[in-house]
Amino acid sequence: MGQITRENGGWAVRGYSAAVAALRDPHLVVGRAGSPLSDRRVPSVEEFFGGWFTVTDAHAEIKGVLARAFSARRIAGFAAAVADLARVQVAGLPDDGDLVADCLTPFAVDCVSALAGIPAGAATRLVAVTRLLTAAIHGATREADEPLRKCVEYLRAVTVRVGATPLGDVLREVAGRFGTWTATAVLAQLLTAGVEPTTTGAALAYREIVRDPDLLVARPRGLAGSRPAHDVPGRVAETTKYVQYEAVAAPCQERRGQADT
Repeated sequence: MGQITRENGGWAVRGYSAAVAALRDPHLVVGRAGSPLSDRRVPSVEEFFGGWFTVTDAHAEIKGVLARAFSARRIAGFAAAVADLARVQVAGLPDDGDLVADCLTPFAVDCVSALAGIPAGAATRLVAVTRLLTAAIHGATREADEPLRKCVEYLRAVTVRVGATPLGDVLREVAGRFGTWTATAVLAQLLTAGVEPTTTGAALAYREIVRDPDLLVARPRGLAGSRPAHDVPGRVAETTKYVQYEAVAAPCQERRGQADT
């Protein structure tokens, strides 16, 4: 069971079922009407991040274009590469290392880089860029406009050099149709909104498996079926769905006139 409550001027969503209900609720939105980023000038840090929460006329189109890069068929083509990236990260994790900082975050960033055809050198730097951008989303980078500006400009340079991969092709299409800054914002959102939930989910699953190793071989509580022991990705997905944990409270907007319906 999940729970949705008002806390500190925002919504606190706890539990998988509550998260699904909140995402499907038309009364709750995280965007506002506005104009897209323009290539006519360099956006300020505030404008760049503010655009993430702006719903423009092209919003649905961009989502449709982006979805093509993440079809089951195209993602399946990267399975071997992702497995190799995971082995490299696990092999390099020191005995006293931090699972999230030293393994899961670099792994998730490497996966996005591989999908976009970003060169290995840039992928290494993207880990630091992703951490700073994520901190900015959480409001933990006060008076850090200059480092953030450099991060944003670096991401733009990376965006115009993506490789010939499904995601790279999509980013180029977005840049051609909607502008390079819009494509840069898409890549930034993939790195922040994609990496943090992935690392959080994997870390939570690891914690639960350490506490109860039978989760890898036995049927998790609440599931009608079971998965073979070697299907670790499936186990991670199921564990994060059915093991209760506290989610982060995130502020959002309500549509006017619909808050009490």
